[in-house]
Amino acid sequence: MLGFFPRLYPEELLYSWLARYHLYSINSGPKQTMVDLYGDETQLAVPDLPTNLEELNSRLRHFINQTAEEWISNHTFFRYYTAFVLPEFRERTHTAMRSGAREGALHMITGVMASTFTEKEFFYYCPICAEDDLQTYGEMYWHLPHQLPGVLVCTKHQISLSKSLATFRPTNQHHYVAATRETCPQLAPVISFCRKTMGHFLEIAKEAERLVQQDFTFDREAIRQTYLHLPQKKGLVRGNGKLATQLYEGYEGQILVNGEPASAWDVEQVQKRIGVVFQDFVQYEMTVRNNIGLGNTAVLEEDDKLLAASDRTGIGEFVRKLPKQLNTELGHWVVNGEQLSGASGSGSPSRGPSSARPICTCWTSRTRRLTQSPRAKCLDASATYCATGWGSTSRIALRVPALLTRSW
Repeated sequence: MLGFFPRLYPEELLYSWLARYHLYSINSGPKQTMVDLYGDETQLAVPDLPTNLEELNSRLRHFINQTAEEWISNHTFFRYYTAFVLPEFRERTHTAMRSGAREGALHMITGVMASTFTEKEFFYYCPICAEDDLQTYGEMYWHLPHQLPGVLVCTKHQISLSKSLATFRPTNQHHYVAATRETCPQLAPVISFCRKTMGHFLEIAKEAERLVQQDFTFDREAIRQTYLHLPQKKGLVRGNGKLATQLYEGYEGQILVNGEPASAWDVEQVQKRIGVVFQDFVQYEMTVRNNIGLGNTAVLEEDDKLLAASDRTGIGEFVRKLPKQLNTELGHWVVNGEQLSGASGSGSPSRGPSSARPICTCWTSRTRRLTQSPRAKCLDASATYCATGWGSTSRIALRVPALLTRSW
């Protein structure tokens, strides 16, 4: 049983609270802290979407009068990451945070992995807030709003945030890092913005804070109707694989497959025979097997087909040299994960693993047509779609081989 626990401060990130306990516990190592908090030394110190909070709450109930649900809503990124997701995904995320789940799975459910709006590499802090915290509480702590992606300024003091020396995801994934004078040595703003830029940054920060301060509900159909015409009006919409494959339904105009309206075809069958590689493709923090097999989960356990797909895209030799081949974990978020080189992402599929992975995924889906984003010139596919774009007819014509017929 725990003999003490610090107080949870206003707007404090849950991670920060646990980090302060680790700091004061004088435990011999981070795994001992995990045993204290969760009874499991393998538990990870996750800053944004922590899990197994019901177990943590049961161990701290003598010190606090808050529930795990209150922690999730007020001291994690839960509201920020799930404000725009479907209700069922929101509930799955909430349940996983209470009971426990792999961190990577949570980031997939919420769409964080696929987002181009990346998390911060380091923890950030407001120098004036830090000084106020020292005067008021005798210590610093990580403020939740200051860690949100896209937030660069403090809305309370209207100054730029300072980057700490503590990485957002430490190399030791069990280690909590607290806000201290050592990790936050600069107690004066080091960056100044002009009035106009500061105004923009303040507006972004205020909107981000609103997302974590209250629950929002959105009607997807109302949003779709509101923005249906705006992208086309502003010239931001072009005909590409996202529409041709029926990934998006909220469009106007006509899409033809072999001369017939796409709506007349079985969407599932069309998608099985079309592979799409977008300019902002995603590298999932999972095994090589999953990265390749996501294109067709029916062959996920068929090593010969997965290796054949990797051979066709030029990474077969690379995959076979990995420690566990297809079962090798990829990315920084997994213990002992292999991080692929990002440099090869700017070349053709044959130049390296990073650019080949999304195309390799497409080949596992019995692809008959491989499409690409118009600007993704570096991903040189052997065949692309034909599109007339958003002209006067607003028509996209997709040509596929005769094999694609109505008699499936």
